[in-house]
Amino acid sequence: MGAVVLALAATVVFVSGRAANAAPSPQALLRVRLLTVVSMFGTLVAIFASDIVWRQQLLAADAAAAAARVPVAFILRAALREGAALLGAATALIAASCGALGAFPVYWVDLAPAAMFAAFLLSHWPSEARLKAEVESALGG
Repeated sequence: MGAVVLALAATVVFVSGRAANAAPSPQALLRVRLLTVVSMFGTLVAIFASDIVWRQQLLAADAAAAAARVPVAFILRAALREGAALLGAATALIAASCGALGAFPVYWVDLAPAAMFAAFLLSHWPSEARLKAEVESALGG
């Protein structure tokens, strides 16, 4: 989980170094700008949706099935966030390949969803104690 996002981010760094002097066309800049807006909005939606899915999965389970639902809920929550991270990294790769990343460094922000996903994994990696605390928090207990 997260290896593809990391590999794509590394590819962005590699490609941006090779295409640093390329001048992006106006159409490429428009495409990258649009993809950046979609990526940032998609990340925001994915974060909120992942927490809603997490809580709904846990609330739908009775006490006996709750233990079986926790891994499924975690995977669904992580998958939504990983999708947003992949979209952001793909947008950064497009920006790097057309030269927009070298010409306008502000487009490095497209890797922010990948960084947020990595931070999510680091802070929520499933251990028994963390999952128990998160389940209790989600269920209000």
